[in-house]
Amino acid sequence: MNLPPHIFLLVTILSAFALGLLVARIYYTWRFNKQSKIYRTEQANLGDSFLMLRNARTLGMLWRIDDDADDANPPELIGDTDLQKHFASLLGCPADKIYETLVMGNETLKAQIKALRTNGSSFETFAHSLEIAGETDGANAILLLRQAPVNYGARGTNSFSFPVFICNSEGQLLWGNKAFLNAVEIANIDDAVKENARLDSKIATDILDALKGKHVTDTRAISIDGKRRMMRIFLAPIYDRIIGAAIDIEDEYARNEILVREARANLETLNQLTDAVAVFDASRELKTYNHAFARLWGFEESYLDEAPTHSEILDRLRERARLPHQRNYIEWRNAEMAYYQTTQAIPDETWSLPDGRILRVMRQRQPTGGLLVLYEDISDKTLLQAQFKTQIEVQRTTLDKLREGIAVFSSDGKLTLANVSFRKMWQLDDAAMDEHRDFAALAQNLKTLYGDENFWDELWARVCDPSPEGRRETQGSIERNDGTYLTWLTRPLPDGATLVAFVDVTAHHKIEALLREKALALTEADRLKTSFLEKVSYQLRTPLNTILGYSDLLTSGFSGELSDIQTEQMKFIKQAGEQLETMVGHLLDLAIIDAGQAALELGDVDIKDAITTIAETSTTKLNETTFNLVIDCPDNVGKIRGDDKRFRQIVANLLGNAMRNAVAGDEITIGAKRIGESVKLFIESPNHSNLGLFGNFDFDAFTEGSKRGGLGLVLVKKFVEMHGGWVAIDLSNNEKLRINCHFPVVAKEQIANPELELI
Repeated sequence: MNLPPHIFLLVTILSAFALGLLVARIYYTWRFNKQSKIYRTEQANLGDSFLMLRNARTLGMLWRIDDDADDANPPELIGDTDLQKHFASLLGCPADKIYETLVMGNETLKAQIKALRTNGSSFETFAHSLEIAGETDGANAILLLRQAPVNYGARGTNSFSFPVFICNSEGQLLWGNKAFLNAVEIANIDDAVKENARLDSKIATDILDALKGKHVTDTRAISIDGKRRMMRIFLAPIYDRIIGAAIDIEDEYARNEILVREARANLETLNQLTDAVAVFDASRELKTYNHAFARLWGFEESYLDEAPTHSEILDRLRERARLPHQRNYIEWRNAEMAYYQTTQAIPDETWSLPDGRILRVMRQRQPTGGLLVLYEDISDKTLLQAQFKTQIEVQRTTLDKLREGIAVFSSDGKLTLANVSFRKMWQLDDAAMDEHRDFAALAQNLKTLYGDENFWDELWARVCDPSPEGRRETQGSIERNDGTYLTWLTRPLPDGATLVAFVDVTAHHKIEALLREKALALTEADRLKTSFLEKVSYQLRTPLNTILGYSDLLTSGFSGELSDIQTEQMKFIKQAGEQLETMVGHLLDLAIIDAGQAALELGDVDIKDAITTIAETSTTKLNETTFNLVIDCPDNVGKIRGDDKRFRQIVANLLGNAMRNAVAGDEITIGAKRIGESVKLFIESPNHSNLGLFGNFDFDAFTEGSKRGGLGLVLVKKFVEMHGGWVAIDLSNNEKLRINCHFPVVAKEQIANPELELI
């Protein structure tokens, strides 16, 4: 059996002390017997002269054979007067009170003396720094007193490598071995006793505790040979003295410190874990736990620090309804405790707690017979797994609902996923899918529908080539043998797999062909329309000019005076010609705009001047009708950067359109207003047309509504938009119709011809 070093040393000290007592007893018995023999030989009666006792500095106390054991009278002293005085001084009493002082308050000594006188039971003891031996001489009883040496009880410790010392009942140093003298750095024991040397300042307090009958053990650093060493101090009372020892445990302390630091580091590591850990020793008491364990079960750490047993913890958890429900709890708990004795691997378990949490429980036997239990909260993991499985099923179902054929190949060319559309598209049944899981085998089966070897080799390279070039996304289209058109795409996935998708675009292909034909037809129709308009406009202008020219000649009387009726008729002819000429001009403008050949000639446009000039050209008609024309244009309206010709055409078309729909007594207001970085041109007139004339219907194309308003408003909308503006109708007042044309201060350059730069 291996004992710890400090326990072994303590046993050694006590053994040495016991050996010293035995040697003293043997020696004293031998001396007493020898002295008794001399006494009997040299003197026939027991008188006052025990020469050998006097020479050995031993004081005897004699009870003769005829003395009663219960007699309270003191024994007869055997020794000279000087010897008696010497022992009296040691006891601090008169010479005739030595016995009374010796046994005063010492019930053990009294009992031993009584047993000696009654039964002849010899004994040895120590008291008052005296060695006391009780012996018999025939029927007489004798008590021998001898002053004990200062190292009484510590004989043989002088050769010990650690300090050993003895103090008296007052705490004064009586003796120390060589190691003690080296520790206090004093050459001899006399100087050490004189100085009352101490190993350190705290030793005095330890001695006082030992004098109270306590066995003192302490571990602390003490300076020895100029170095601080960890020492374990032992002090124990022996009779009326104190014996002490200081054992060097520096190496043991260093090892313990390493173990403590490692244990602390291990605990800190455990506390960093999110999983709960508890370690139980062989007695099934909790020895180590981390913070996660306390949080998991809602335990106060003060409770856990009391080292409850494994069973107590389980019982408390059951009381709090924290454990999984068990049909037979006692049987289940006993099974848990049986893990301490099993020699087989302990399987993991999953606990479903009443609060909805799910734990994975792992147990591991410890070499010391204990058990480590780890609790991992897998609630989120389990939920995520369930959600992941659900998501996979949803995605699989979603893929099966897609009309695109989807297939996923791993990096080694194995088919891992294919949806229903892929199978139908390539006419594959479940048996074929199971048989041809490899890309090469699958491609061989698909070549019956599309036999281009280069296509399948290229697709194989996209699936299995790990290079960055090979992992690029690619796409294309193919026409199968059965006339089906497919577009295809490969896309690398993060896990190294490759997604291949096919889309049946046969219907789209047919529609594209039809649309392409229609687009060509529309383009041709637009070209024909433009050509028609140009030709018709040119062909119309010549007869119109003739009609207008001859109407002017006839009206002027060049061919003779006309009657009033004829003059009125010629006037209508001229008005109709002018309207037709305007319409032809509008047709040409629309044709140019639709052909994309119209461009703005940018310049400074004086807004007020343009409005005023156009209004004055309408004076003749205004004078002939009974409605008023009001110009609402402040002087500070300023200029814009735009096409002056197109702007004036916009004003003329707006004003002409309003005048055509005006009746007697109406008031027409035209004007402009600057608003920030834009200018608003507006015209307001009574609403006789219920919006039909000015709705979006008239701005879009040649429609039925244009028969009343002509093409003027269509051109207004297009010219305004060419400047980067827009047209809006304001009907907030049901009795008034207001058209607002918004112009930017500077027209957009992309619809304008480049301006000349002055250098």
